[in-house]
Amino acid sequence: AQSTAPLDTTPPTLLRDRLVRITRPARNVMQSGDYKLDTWVISWDTQERWVNPLMGWASTADPMSNVDVKFDTKEEAIRFCEQKGWTFYVHEPYVKKKFRKVSNYGNNFSWDKRTRKNTK
Repeated sequence: AQSTAPLDTTPPTLLRDRLVRITRPARNVMQSGDYKLDTWVISWDTQERWVNPLMGWASTADPMSNVDVKFDTKEEAIRFCEQKGWTFYVHEPYVKKKFRKVSNYGNNFSWDKRTRKNTK
């Protein structure tokens, strides 16, 4: 159990009442692969934002707004949050069952009634 105290630069009062979400990263919708989906990520709840009057961008005073900490397992993420004394919840994503019926192109033209597809 290594201490992360030297890495903590955020004042503890800023994180004491924050809610931490533990979840898996979302799949990239532009690709069908599942690379790096076996990790768990902790992120903090969203704090107040405002529109910057100069540029019109969304601004925040929250130092944890862009911080995501990655872990190999859910248990590691939970243990880390418990060590820090943070309030957290685990969001279990819906995992779609991988079911695909194996089918051949030739089955479209088969005379077998169980595999033949009607085109009328």
